[in-house]
Amino acid sequence: MKQLSTLIFLLLLISSTFSALVDAPFTVKEPLGFVRAKEPVVAGMVFPKGAVTDLRNLSLFRGTTEIPAQFDKLVKFEDGSFQWVLCSFTDDYSSKEEKAYTIKRTSPTINPATSIQLTRTGSVIHINNGVLSFDIDTVNFKGIKSVVYNSKKMIDSTGNGGITVRDEIYGQTTTNGPVSKAGFVYSGAMRATLRIEGIFYTDTSGGMGYSYMITVYAGVPRIKIELQVRNSLNALNGRMARIKKAFTSFPLAFTPTSTPQYDSTINYVYPYWSYTAKTTANWIKAYEHDGKGMAVTTNWSGGFHPFWAYRQVLNGTVLEAYMVRENSGGIGHRPDTVTAAANDSILLLMDLDVINQDIYLDFYEGTRTPAELGNLRLRQIEASIGRPDPAYLSTTGGISAGRFGTLADEEASYTKWGWTPAINLRPKSPAMPGLEKSYDDVHYET
Repeated sequence: MKQLSTLIFLLLLISSTFSALVDAPFTVKEPLGFVRAKEPVVAGMVFPKGAVTDLRNLSLFRGTTEIPAQFDKLVKFEDGSFQWVLCSFTDDYSSKEEKAYTIKRTSPTINPATSIQLTRTGSVIHINNGVLSFDIDTVNFKGIKSVVYNSKKMIDSTGNGGITVRDEIYGQTTTNGPVSKAGFVYSGAMRATLRIEGIFYTDTSGGMGYSYMITVYAGVPRIKIELQVRNSLNALNGRMARIKKAFTSFPLAFTPTSTPQYDSTINYVYPYWSYTAKTTANWIKAYEHDGKGMAVTTNWSGGFHPFWAYRQVLNGTVLEAYMVRENSGGIGHRPDTVTAAANDSILLLMDLDVINQDIYLDFYEGTRTPAELGNLRLRQIEASIGRPDPAYLSTTGGISAGRFGTLADEEASYTKWGWTPAINLRPKSPAMPGLEKSYDDVHYET
């Protein structure tokens, strides 16, 4: 009986420990002084081994208020329990506002006001998030098609979309190509992320491939597209690519009556050649018609790269968003040499290297001024990301072999020994995960 009582006590103790640890706290702070409505938020959260065995038993709270959220698997322990989980949700934030959240091990009792609906007809997937709907063909890939925003078609259903690239080594311009893999990375009521991978071409010296990943949130009038062009699919016989041009096409379903844009003049000395670029870059441009608009922002993954000067070209009613521009005179490209002729500028893409680009399509009612578009650009670059509590992370042992010291631990040690903690050395600036950088070296798989 004594042994049984001891076993029950230990089980209760373990259960109590897991319950405490599963109440995983994190904060989200608006860093730039903007009002954000229905802001998409992601938070990666770690749990101790054995604590979370079913994602359906997790819920999100802001104080005592439950918030609709989606939980997706990131990493599992060898016993099948979840170590890392991705929490996705939306919320409203005032200027510089910080909100505290808690993930609890309780089944959710509320559903989102608008849920993402996914349907399939053959190879075509139809996505509807309540305010936006669009199609994407996972076999005959042509980019996103038939985009409808609040009953108005914004992007046509024609087959003129997708990714185009010209590699001077291959000597041909190629648009899209056979799909090698297609599937949802995340799929739920709050968020859907669909990834298409394909091949532009293969030859005896390698080849070029692409990745086209789309993310939408329920009730949010925004589509995020993460693009990647990959050099050398043949790892045994690779080569350097000489990219003359690369762009993504969106066939508009209307002729714009207004095209406001936000420009930024940049001066940049490229560190390898002391090569100076000065140009006006169309960071973000909008296309408006009949009381509705679509703002298009392009940036290199990880930050707005000031050296590569983007251009959005309206070719008839087909929008071409460039990641590499042809005949740019070195502005927006890396020339073969410092003295390269204007029409010889290319992007040298090393063997097994990639080009990454993010494109945001923001849909809205009415019109936008250049200043409003500039503010939209800043809100995009500073995405809202949940910051787990350091003490909680330390307790779970999820990012180290055991407990690690936090700033709070250090201050407690100082106080214990009768010293005064250096309060002036505490972090003063908010976290800025999308901070603009002068040189970007971000690879997709890392």
